Amino acid sequence: TPLSAAMLYAANLANRTLKPESRTQFQQKLIARLQDLEKQINDILLFARNGDNQVVAPVSVQGLLAEVQAGQQQGCALHMEAPEPDLCLLANSSALAGAINNLIANARQAGADSLLVSAVRSGNRVEMRVLDNGKGMPAQLLSQIFEPFFTTRSQGTGLGLAVVQSVVRAHQGEVSVASVPGEGTCFTLSFPLHQQAVQLGGVA
Repeated sequence: TPLSAAMLYAANLANRTLKPESRTQFQQKLIARLQDLEKQINDILLFARNGDNQVVAPVSVQGLLAEVQAGQQQGCALHMEAPEPDLCLLANSSALAGAINNLIANARQAGADSLLVSAVRSGNRVEMRVLDNGKGMPAQLLSQIFEPFFTTRSQGTGLGLAVVQSVVRAHQGEVSVASVPGEGTCFTLSFPLHQQAVQLGGVA
């Protein structure tokens, strides 16, 4: 687990004979494992809350995508297509950004090196898509991926996609997935368009 690995790396750092380059490597590995642990704890807390009783407010979709992009690290080409004119959701921006970041993290773990996150208006709804060029998933897995604690990774908690579904449903939304093995995966999140978007964004 990330915790046991972190403890091992921390113990190695106490070795006074450790070379500077080895110390740097152990420090980097320790930080990486602690970040893994932080993500798992955040997933568990989000899943336990189930998205209930969250404070919601009008949220700019352009601002939401900018928040997601600002929280990303290097290592994967991430492209954003924000709606023009802007759209508005009645939402908890932190929860939604966390759900999208979970999808991006899953894509990277699936070997994706290019992702597209886009948002468009579809009637009275907002559709957000996370499209990746990762390894994709076979059809038999698609019906299970949102089940709590289901995972194909040895160190996965199986809560990442369950959290996504929980957050989306808490916003009266729907989530669907399409995937082709060897080509990639596309998650679509659909939310009610907030009425104020007509006034704020000038959407006809």
